Amino acid sequence: MEPILLEEHGRRLQRKLKNNSYLCIITKFNKMKNLKKTELEKLQNLNSDFVNLKTQLGDLELQKHLVIEKVQFVRSEFAKIEKELVDKYGEDTTINLQTGEIKEKEKE
Repeated sequence: MEPILLEEHGRRLQRKLKNNSYLCIITKFNKMKNLKKTELEKLQNLNSDFVNLKTQLGDLELQKHLVIEKVQFVRSEFAKIEKELVDKYGEDTTINLQTGEIKEKEKE
């Protein structure tokens, strides 16, 4: 049953239903309040900064994972070459990474 608005009395609305009964709805009419322009702008700027910082954190986290993957790849490649050189020159040798010179390890 669709109510029919009969009268409005500030805070009280009376509606007459088709069966002639009344439905009273108590409402509270509050005047809408707004923030001052400077307050709103400050909140909007802080929210924007927060969103930007969260995005930067996400980007940094992605970069971190990419760097970790690259480090793991370099370690893996280093280990492969190290094994090849150990097989070729023996376990008792050291290689000077500056000059490429191969020496026998000094015995203690």
